[in-house]
Amino acid sequence: MKTMPKKVGFLILIFALLLAVTSCNKNKSDGIYDSIESQNERNESLAETPNSTPTKKTKNNEMAIKKELSGKLNIAAPVLDVFQGNEKRNPLISAAEAFMTLHPGVIINLDIVYTTTVDENMDKFRTQMATGLMTGTAPDIVDVGLLPYDRYSESGLLCNLYELMNSDPSFEYNDYYDNIFEAFSYNDGLYAVPHNVSFLVSTMYKDFVKATGVDFGAKDTVSFVEMFDIYDAYVKSNPSSEVVYMASGVSPFSMANENFNYLADYRNKKARFDEPWFTEYQSRIKAMPIPPSIKITPDRHIMIANADTIAFEKNAKIMFNVANMFFSPQVGAIRNIIAYDSGIFSYPVLHVEKDGKVRMSAAYDLLAITEQSNNKELAWEFVKFFLSYYDDEIITNIPINKSNAGLYIENAVKETIALLEQEGTQINDSFDEITIRVTEIIDKYLSLCNAVWTFDTEMYYSLVYPELYDYVFDKKTLKEVTTSLQSKVTLHLNE
Repeated sequence: MKTMPKKVGFLILIFALLLAVTSCNKNKSDGIYDSIESQNERNESLAETPNSTPTKKTKNNEMAIKKELSGKLNIAAPVLDVFQGNEKRNPLISAAEAFMTLHPGVIINLDIVYTTTVDENMDKFRTQMATGLMTGTAPDIVDVGLLPYDRYSESGLLCNLYELMNSDPSFEYNDYYDNIFEAFSYNDGLYAVPHNVSFLVSTMYKDFVKATGVDFGAKDTVSFVEMFDIYDAYVKSNPSSEVVYMASGVSPFSMANENFNYLADYRNKKARFDEPWFTEYQSRIKAMPIPPSIKITPDRHIMIANADTIAFEKNAKIMFNVANMFFSPQVGAIRNIIAYDSGIFSYPVLHVEKDGKVRMSAAYDLLAITEQSNNKELAWEFVKFFLSYYDDEIITNIPINKSNAGLYIENAVKETIALLEQEGTQINDSFDEITIRVTEIIDKYLSLCNAVWTFDTEMYYSLVYPELYDYVFDKKTLKEVTTSLQSKVTLHLNE
C-alpha cells in the first residue's frame, strides 16, 4: 500500500493576500457558467475509463495517448493548519491521493508543514527550500506561493512550464483562464502555476455609506488610499468620544502592507518608499487607532481571532470590511451579493494598488517544478492533473480551470443560499438567476485583474516592518524611516 509521508513541522502560515490576472475580456461562451456542461462531459468520460488521465474532451484529445505512469515524486508544501486532521479537504493532498489511485505505479511523498501565521517556522521552511534548491537536494515539486519564486526562476532553479505545456499535445490552454498564466509569467517564462486564485475586495457598512454619502460599490475598483481618505474625512468631520475603526484588520502598518508590491517592486528592481504620497499618507495613518483584532510586537503584525475579537467586531463602529474573495457561506463576498437588500454591506469592490494594478494571489497551491528534478515528465503529469483537479469536498479559492470554476461557484451559491435561509433570510430569485449573476461578477473581477500579489515576508519583516514600527512608536522620524527603507529595499531588490 502506498503511503504519503508527511513532515508535520511547527505550525506556520503566511496568509499573503492574494490578487492578480492580466486583463482579458471574456464573453459568456468562454466564461465560467457555460463551461459546466463540458466539465460534466469530462466526468462522464472519466467514469467510463477510470484509469485514464483526466484530460478534457478537446480537439487535441485524440493526440493524448494514455500513459502508464510510474515512479516516485517528492513534493514540499506549506498547508494551512485548518487542514490538519482534515487532509482530504486540502486540494494538494487530495489531488496527490487521487493521482496515485489513477496511477498505481506512482508513489508521492508529501513533505507538509502546517501553518498558522508568519513566524520563525515559515522562515525555517523558506530556508530549507532555498538551501535545497542551491545544493541540489530540493524536491521535484514545491508549492512556492509563500516563497520568492521570481528569484528562483531568475537563478535558473525552476522549470519553464510553458515548454512543458507546449510539448504536451493533451494540454489545452483553452481549458484555463490564459490571462492567469500571463500574469504569473516572468521574463517570458512561466515558472509557477496556481490551481486556484483569489483577490482582495472591500465592502463598506451601509450605515457609513449613508453617513458619508459615498456610493461605495458604484466603481469596480478602489485603492487603499481612497478608502483611507473616506475614513479620514469622516473621522475629522465627526469628532466624538466614540472610536471608529477603518477595518478590523487595518492599522498604521497597512499603508505599506496594502501597497507592498508597488513600494517594493521586485520585477522592476525598484523601491518607492521616498515618493511624496507615501510620506503624506504614512504620516496621516499613524494616528489611526489599532483594533484589538491585531497584535503588534517589535517583530510581527499578527491578526488574531478569539471570543474577544469576535465580540469587538460585533459591537465596534467599523467602516469597511476587507477580505480575500473567498466563498465561505458565513463571510464570503457571495453572501453580500446574494443578500444585498437585507445585508449590512455594500457590493464588494476590487482593490487596486498605487500603480493601478489589480492583483490576484495564490499564497497556496502554486506549484513549481525544480530544474534539478530527475523526473520532470512525471512531475509535469502531476502538475497537469492538479490544474484540472476538483472535488466538491475540497476547500479552495476559485479554480483557474474554467469548468471547475463553474462547478465551484454553483456549490458556493448553493451553500450560501442554504445558510441564509437557515438564518431566516428570504431569497426571492431562483438558484439559476443567482448563479448567473454571481458568475458574471466573478468573470468581471477576473477580467480586471492584471498582476500577481506577492509578499516577500523575509524582506517585509526583516527590513520594512522594523522601520515602520520605530516610526509608529516614535523611535524614529518619518524622514529617517523612508530614507532608510529606500536604501535598504533598493539594495535588497538588486542583490
